[in-house]
Amino acid sequence: MGIIQKDALRTAIVSYIGMLLGYVNKVLLFVILLSQEEVGLINLILALGLLFAQFANLGSINSTWKFFPYLKNPDNKHYGFLSLNVLITLGGVLIFALVYIIFNESIAAYFESRSSRFVDYYYWVIPVGVFVVLFKLLENYLRALYKNVFAVIANDFIFRIVNTIILGLYAFKFFDFDVLLVLICLSQAIPALLLIGYLIYLKEWHINPKSISIPKKFQRIILVFSMYSYMNTLAANLVISLDSIMIAGMIGLAELGAYGIVLYLIRALMIPYTSIMRVSSPIVAQHWKDRDMDKMSELYKRVSSVTLFIGLFLFLGTWVSIDEIFSLLPEEYAIGSSVFLLLMIGKIIDIYMGLNGTILVTSKKYKYDILFTGSLILVVYVLNLAFIPEWGIDGAAISTTIAYFMYNLLRLYFVWKWYKIHPFKMSQAKVIVLFAVVLCLLLWIDLDFGNKWINMSVNSALVVLGFPVVLYFTKIEPEIVQYVNKVLAVLKLKLGKKS
Repeated sequence: MGIIQKDALRTAIVSYIGMLLGYVNKVLLFVILLSQEEVGLINLILALGLLFAQFANLGSINSTWKFFPYLKNPDNKHYGFLSLNVLITLGGVLIFALVYIIFNESIAAYFESRSSRFVDYYYWVIPVGVFVVLFKLLENYLRALYKNVFAVIANDFIFRIVNTIILGLYAFKFFDFDVLLVLICLSQAIPALLLIGYLIYLKEWHINPKSISIPKKFQRIILVFSMYSYMNTLAANLVISLDSIMIAGMIGLAELGAYGIVLYLIRALMIPYTSIMRVSSPIVAQHWKDRDMDKMSELYKRVSSVTLFIGLFLFLGTWVSIDEIFSLLPEEYAIGSSVFLLLMIGKIIDIYMGLNGTILVTSKKYKYDILFTGSLILVVYVLNLAFIPEWGIDGAAISTTIAYFMYNLLRLYFVWKWYKIHPFKMSQAKVIVLFAVVLCLLLWIDLDFGNKWINMSVNSALVVLGFPVVLYFTKIEPEIVQYVNKVLAVLKLKLGKKS
């Protein structure tokens, strides 16, 4: 896993810097400068833009993971693979832009009673979706080239700096909310434009339909795969988008504002996991190409062990100080603490089994994953209809967690049934037991020094000493020890070079 540690560390460092900028933007400036309804409105447009992007990619993202190892040939411009995927994506953009325009009255009517302000900005969803799908396509292409870091810099650092500047100008009343929203929508183009520039710099920007020299038979295989995997790319983001859409339509923008803040907090906590998955996906595809199931099984277990530890550690560190964290926000956001608990349970399940999705969609059994994804969407939709009127945003979180559990259980079973590999190790159970003991002890002690900053600092120190430090020195999970040692070795090497 050497390449995983190295690239995951680089991307995680950049992402954490971006997280701090994102915290300034979404948790501080958004909350200070905007009403809860305005925060919800922006979150709704971005969620719908993400949903548009997921529909419009037509499976081109997963086809990059699966087929690029077979077509990688710099001398032949990779047989025009990028051009083919861009054409597929442009076709998807045109189809769903037309659908969105044709059904504008029906879609707008859904939001009009509870989220009427959205109707005034209805068509901004299309450019946001176009910018997002282009970025995701190019990001995955760079991942296939093992160029992971610049995309993170573009999206998590430069893009957020621009948004901080926009919010700063709004704070000094250079423009009103209408202009602010438009600028935030247009800023979504920045990461995609930066990646285009980077590909030109790498001499990898091969966009010319005439350059497509992939054999016709192989093109058909790619197109069939793209069609079947199309629904699969919707899964994780569609669930979150569906929650946001249904909250906005059934409750209102103010509640969506609180829900959106929790989603941002969880995305920030998932940065290490995202970094690992970003560099693991191309390796899975390479193992399929080499037909090396032993290495696939080893990678599956290692990644699952590390991501389980990451999920439990970050949840533990956050939950023991959850009251202090939400006390930093206006009182109306306090409803988000229970949402955080419910969503994190589902997220930990998802990240622990996360590699099963990559294994499945890059395998020969990829067609079956459409059944799992369809089931996920159906479960979330039906449960949201039942739970949101009853429990509000807590109901949305409950339905998402139940759906994630069922979704991953199905994938886990079929990956085992077809390929006889699974993510389980006995040492992982010991990690879970240690996590439970530390959590119960900290909640039982319930330290209170009369100052929320001191409380958070002491709780964080106790979490570190009680969980990762104990894991490292007792060697309960050897994979965690190896992972930490390799990360420390990379850091030492980097610091040594600088000195």
